[in-house]
Amino acid sequence: LGRAARERPGQLRLLTRARWTGLARDGAGWRASVRANASELVLEAPSFVIASGGFGHDAQELESLLLKHRPDLEDFPTTLGPQTTGDGVKIARDLGARLVDMDRVQLHPTGFVDPARPSEHTKTLAA
Repeated sequence: LGRAARERPGQLRLLTRARWTGLARDGAGWRASVRANASELVLEAPSFVIASGGFGHDAQELESLLLKHRPDLEDFPTTLGPQTTGDGVKIARDLGARLVDMDRVQLHPTGFVDPARPSEHTKTLAA
């Protein structure tokens, strides 16, 4: 994907380490709001590809998907990173997408416990 973005700078833009904050219809296309590098960006395009990770680290969020669909996992440790907060799922849901299999959550509870921080919510994957 990175190579394709470099080869097509006028057609494809790849943002990493960005937080997607909104998506709305705008005439014949779409307008997306994104927070990246401490700046708010507004992107306009005829279409967007949503590739957004999971929601296994979403237990602390206000509209937590984890608490809604798997409240039994709220205090369960995870090897997923803090970026897995379900932003893409929430925005798609708010646009009317039908969510399925939301009870299927990947946490990978097989993590190493750091002796210096045994109660840390995020663990290192023991694979």
